[in-house]
Amino acid sequence: MQITVHLRSDAARGLAERSPPSTEINELRQILSRLGITLRPLHPESTDPELRTQFWIDAPDQATADQIIQQLQPLRAVQAAYSKPPDEMP
Repeated sequence: MQITVHLRSDAARGLAERSPPSTEINELRQILSRLGITLRPLHPESTDPELRTQFWIDAPDQATADQIIQQLQPLRAVQAAYSKPPDEMP
C-alpha cells in the first residue's frame, strides 16, 4: 500500500539540504523514526520545486497506512498525506 505525502516546500528543502532542522522537521523526523518508516522522493531526479515536495511511504496494508496517515496529517510540515487507491483494470 503506497502512501503519498506532500510536504510544505520549506520542509522538503530542509530535508534535502540536511541543514540545521527546524522544529517542523524535527517533529516529522521523530514521527517517522517512531513509526519505523522512511520518506522516499516520488520524483527523485526532478528539479521542479513542486515535484520535490512529493514523497511516498510503503505500508504493508491499509490499516497500517491509515495509522501512518493519521499520525502525519496534523504535522505542520505536511500539506497532505493519503493512500493511493489500488490499481484497477479498465
